[in-house]
Amino acid sequence: MIITKLIGGLGNQMFQYAAGRALSIKNNTSLLLDKLTLDENPHNAYTQRNYELHVFSMRANFATTKDLAVFSAAGRNRIMRKLDSYFLSRKEKVVFNESGQLFHEQFFQLPEDVYLNGFWQSEKYFEHIRTQLLEDFVIRQSVPTDLMVLLSRIKETNSISLHVRRGDYVSLKSANEFHGLLGVEYYQHAIDLLYSENADIELFIFSDDIDWCQHNLKFNHPTNYVMHNHSSVWDMYMMSHCKHNVIANSSFSWWGAWLNLNPLKTVVLPEFWFNDVKTASLDILAKNWRILS
Repeated sequence: MIITKLIGGLGNQMFQYAAGRALSIKNNTSLLLDKLTLDENPHNAYTQRNYELHVFSMRANFATTKDLAVFSAAGRNRIMRKLDSYFLSRKEKVVFNESGQLFHEQFFQLPEDVYLNGFWQSEKYFEHIRTQLLEDFVIRQSVPTDLMVLLSRIKETNSISLHVRRGDYVSLKSANEFHGLLGVEYYQHAIDLLYSENADIELFIFSDDIDWCQHNLKFNHPTNYVMHNHSSVWDMYMMSHCKHNVIANSSFSWWGAWLNLNPLKTVVLPEFWFNDVKTASLDILAKNWRILS
């Protein structure tokens, strides 16, 4: 069995599920989700999150205390973890801890019984099962009636999504220091770039702070500030139906762009994914996406 640890919001949970799903398919074994960390109190070390994958049609099976117990000893012992990383076939059950943000070449050499502890933010882990993931990440509910008009507008125009992540990037000191905030200049330059290559563009702005966007993001193009009272997954859904995507340094809008089926899409990313960590130095960059420097 493959057990993948869930931590973070919807986008992070999708990365963790996708990597675990790919490994479980490769090893022809079951995938279990460990959501215990989501139930813990973070004591302001990071943002408290809930299990969010329930919005999708994927079948979720959760690890029990008994399932986790077989990995607990290896997970607590630093020396054993180090040995596991070098000798993946040395024992039946392995705790595999992500180190850094680059793709781990040894990932697909892991044995059948593995506990995955990491974020796995690279399509290199799961690009080859894209068709399966597109099925797994279908939203269970129908599109809300009041969003249908907006969705039609997105489909019929040369639509560009802009995702502005603020929320805990502003309110939580640790998140702000780690992730950093994107300025207005990034979005302006991204739109200038896309406008130079596309005619008659229309902008659709998605954010957890849409009031800030209305006051600070002004463009010389038709602009829609998207507001609704539904689950945030509908923002991701509508971003995925835009022709092009300008994403934040956020796994949420990363998935909005990755799920976009437009073969001619342009996806723009910021120069820095984390504070002082350039996007180009990571494996977060998907094929044919563009970094705005």
